Amino acid sequence: MFNENSKLVQDYVLLIRNGLKTIADVPNFQNLREVVSSVIAN
Repeated sequence: MFNENSKLVQDYVLLIRNGLKTIADVPNFQNLREVVSSVIAN
């Protein structure tokens, strides 16, 4: 399971915040998309 400190989560958050990816690009794998969404929302 992923959390906000997971490297993969941090990488996706950085890519989304820089406009290189969207939340739709995050794989729906385990809880990865949910954690990325929650980090971006905060």
